[in-house]
Amino acid sequence: MFRLDTSRLLILQTTLEVVEKRLLQDQFTATLQGLEVHFPPEWPGDALPVFAGWAEYLRQNPQAEDWGGILVERATRTAVGQMGCKGLPDLEGTVEIGYGLNPSVWGRGYATEAVQALVAWLWQQNRVKKIKAETQVENLASRRVLEKCGFVQEGTRQDPEDGALIVWEHRR
Repeated sequence: MFRLDTSRLLILQTTLEVVEKRLLQDQFTATLQGLEVHFPPEWPGDALPVFAGWAEYLRQNPQAEDWGGILVERATRTAVGQMGCKGLPDLEGTVEIGYGLNPSVWGRGYATEAVQALVAWLWQQNRVKKIKAETQVENLASRRVLEKCGFVQEGTRQDPEDGALIVWEHRR
């Protein structure tokens, strides 16, 4: 079961049950790994539009639940974000990470704290040989998070939905 602990966050496995519950309700409370966690209406930040597709992916790939989690603020037991891999490692061992935080906690360093923990965990997984990420060119905050976490720019690409993206890679 996926779980990471940082100084201010618990990163708890995102289950299909929680994803489905969020699709049906704006806010709720759920018990995750023995902890009662409050999910406010702003959770999971920018990731909500992809939750329907993600729920379908988790139905077909239940083991993917072990590759990401809900960012829970320790002090309040409130879900403040979502992060993880955008799928299982491919045949070459590449994973792409993604993350998003509730707007109310932007600027507190939670994204950097969580990405550092995820990257450290990923490098401990035998299947992982390369870690990638993408950010929109204009998303300066996300770019700064990746830089602080040791990612380097590998190039750019154009996405029909998201526009110009910077492609990042983390190296051991």
